[in-house]
Amino acid sequence: AVNLGRSGSHAVINWIINLSSGKVCFLNSAEPSKNPFLLHAGKDLKGIDEKNFYRGKNGEITNKDLLIYSYEENELPEIFNDECEKNHDKLVGKSGKRYDILILRDPFNFFASRIKLEEYGIRSMNIHVIDEKSKKFMIKFWKEYAREYLGYTNYLKHNKVVISYNKWFTDENYKKLLAKKLGLKYRYLEDKYVSQYGPGSSFDRRKFDGQAGKMKVLERWKAFKDFPFYRSIFEDNELIELSDKIFGRIKGTKILLEKQKSWEKVLYTIKFKIPIIKGRVRYYLKKALYAFKG
Repeated sequence: AVNLGRSGSHAVINWIINLSSGKVCFLNSAEPSKNPFLLHAGKDLKGIDEKNFYRGKNGEITNKDLLIYSYEENELPEIFNDECEKNHDKLVGKSGKRYDILILRDPFNFFASRIKLEEYGIRSMNIHVIDEKSKKFMIKFWKEYAREYLGYTNYLKHNKVVISYNKWFTDENYKKLLAKKLGLKYRYLEDKYVSQYGPGSSFDRRKFDGQAGKMKVLERWKAFKDFPFYRSIFEDNELIELSDKIFGRIKGTKILLEKQKSWEKVLYTIKFKIPIIKGRVRYYLKKALYAFKG
């Protein structure tokens, strides 16, 4: 599975795991061209002994009913290329059936969640949307994934399944369709748990753990609707066009395309920058404290 951080991927993957039976292994945030069993940022096991999640007593790669490994914030050609394909069986074993999954969230809520993390001083991802350079880089990244979603590119070649997080979160019939595409037996599962990976929700942290379906994940953009830096993201016409094709027009977001007055830009920049600066100071203080203790 491939995704960008804050795209709801862990909720979707957890849903896939819960629909699956037998021996299940999920390896979070693998590294391209590397063995995901050896290089990952956490794992979930179901029906598998911790000691044998990779290899058995005789050194053989143990059989699993489902193996999922995710790549987070890697360029698609980095993940899907001839070299990676050649080493697939050697690194993870032969598969009965393979699926390449791409999970995408609309850019309005995606970027709002990315920026919100900065207020907490949390650096759980490689890329932080904090200035013009990082903003342009992440816009480029999102558009790359969106083009793959729409089929403009075709890096994902093994039973490609693209998932709209927005639709997954709101439409039970969509979940039924996805389950069928993935060869899973559908059953209703309540969206209860917030991911154990990272800080949880950018906005609610783990406040809604046990009732995750109540989070307003499709309204995060409203928190930053007056922030000039956030609004400037949507001056990219291609970004808007791709978003409209995948998610339709997000209700209310038209306001983000309107020009602000000069005094509004100054006022709201100060208002929104202060919590972000505080978060950044908090992060570096924690980093210095850990270094001192170490």
